[in-house]
Amino acid sequence: MESKLPEQMRKLRNLFICTCKWIWRTRGVFWGTILLNVALSGLATLLFFRWPWSTNPKVAEDGSLIKWMLQYSSTFLLCAIILILLTVITGLVSQLREGLSYEELKQRYLHRVILETELLTLSGIPAGIIADSVPLDDIFIPMQLRPDRPLTDYPLTDEQREQVRRDLNKGNFPEDEQQILIDVERSWYRIKQHDSLNIADLWLVLSSHIPVAVIQGFPGIGKSTLMTRLALHMARLSLNQRDPTMGPPLSPSCIPIFIQLGAYATECEKAHQRSTSLSIADYITLMADEIPFLGLAQWLQECLLSGHCLVLLDGLDEVSKPEIRKQIQDAIITFVRNYGKISNTHFNRFLITSRVVGYDQEAFRAWPHYTLAELTKEQIKLFLPRWCHASAYRNRRLLGHQSHREETIAREAGQMANHLLRAIEKHPGIRELTQNPLLLTLLVVMQQNTIELPRQRVELYAVVTRTLLENRNLAKGLIPIPEAQTIERLGPTAFEMQAVGNSFAPEKKVMDSLRETIVIREGGTSLEASYEAKRFIKRIRERGGIFVLRTEEYFGFS
Repeated sequence: MESKLPEQMRKLRNLFICTCKWIWRTRGVFWGTILLNVALSGLATLLFFRWPWSTNPKVAEDGSLIKWMLQYSSTFLLCAIILILLTVITGLVSQLREGLSYEELKQRYLHRVILETELLTLSGIPAGIIADSVPLDDIFIPMQLRPDRPLTDYPLTDEQREQVRRDLNKGNFPEDEQQILIDVERSWYRIKQHDSLNIADLWLVLSSHIPVAVIQGFPGIGKSTLMTRLALHMARLSLNQRDPTMGPPLSPSCIPIFIQLGAYATECEKAHQRSTSLSIADYITLMADEIPFLGLAQWLQECLLSGHCLVLLDGLDEVSKPEIRKQIQDAIITFVRNYGKISNTHFNRFLITSRVVGYDQEAFRAWPHYTLAELTKEQIKLFLPRWCHASAYRNRRLLGHQSHREETIAREAGQMANHLLRAIEKHPGIRELTQNPLLLTLLVVMQQNTIELPRQRVELYAVVTRTLLENRNLAKGLIPIPEAQTIERLGPTAFEMQAVGNSFAPEKKVMDSLRETIVIREGGTSLEASYEAKRFIKRIRERGGIFVLRTEEYFGFS
């Protein structure tokens, strides 16, 4: 009954608007009829009665409409004003749009979601590198998740772990750094003690009692891409469209609501300046009002109240101010409490994404956490042909080639993918980079921009550095970390690590080196340098992803 009442109100409103539009269209006939009656009455008076000049009382009484108008001038004037006001109101109402039915709103909204998510645009790429958009579902590789929270910023891969073991056995590390192996083994065991799961497994975990999951990941691992792909998948399912590249369809289908928490934080700050607050429900209304579909905000509210939505809360780490982040965390908890469980069978689902570094471990303790895993060798081999195929097809179409035959495109894509695979196998450093989806995609794009790998791998590392430190942050509306400053401050540590062949640096040595470099290069007291060193390390870990904790006590370059 609650859902039917707004629909009935919409129908009554539409009827009123349609009536006003009809009256407005016929206003010329309406006013023409009135004026014609007045004119004919006046003419009849002049022709047949001679009133008001007649001295005959009988004639004067038969003065008709003109006499009445003069005798009751105030009433006539009031009627005229009322008619004019009604005409003006009718004209204003006729400018309103008729409300769409809920089914029409659903169709238009979901088609808009598909239009906004079906193409993948690689943002944050350094200037001079051209990256074309490609269909998201053509190149998306379903990621695996680990049901746990990582202990470090960027744990070692299996290959790196084995290398540490070999180096320690050979005595490459001093005895006082044997803790490295202990930390590595502990992190490795914690990661491997649980089997990984896919998105379909995660979907089944969500329930009316726990409708939320927090998904963490390292820089460039594909958190936002995963959220975008889920929004596209749900929009297609809700429209009864096929989506075979995603795998088995997730059930039930939900109405996707994608919220970028960085943008929400900006609106919260604006509201705070006006001494008001902005809940997530208010923000959804604000987003809906920017879309030219009358009644969309009310329809989305109805969807939430009926428990048919998937709310994607993306990028908690992009809220840089701690006090605003705390406010948003509280707003998320309140929103889930208000719109989570509708009944035992109907509930909204919520996914929250954040980077690993800087995440408040106490924020959502009651909800399960998952970490996106790096790409496996099998996933890399699956990704490359798909990206190359999508890129080759798009390039041939843009260049105006008449031949779009599948065998021609497949041959071009195969040659490109094989060339990349050979480049990856030739150099371990490049092979490690490809486990990150962003950097793997960047490698493909660089080859398309005629940067040969591994021969020009220095250019690859330079582009990766600029991408993670500067361009990605700028694309997200965040303050970048200057590349030159990073090289200057971390250069001495990097040089020492390279000289001794050690991939790890104890935290104390890192901070001592940073303080010394800041004092020598930039000046200031030792206390000021110490504060700046801590601030820099925090930023480089949270927003850079270049220099991170590789074990619980040791830093390294990722």
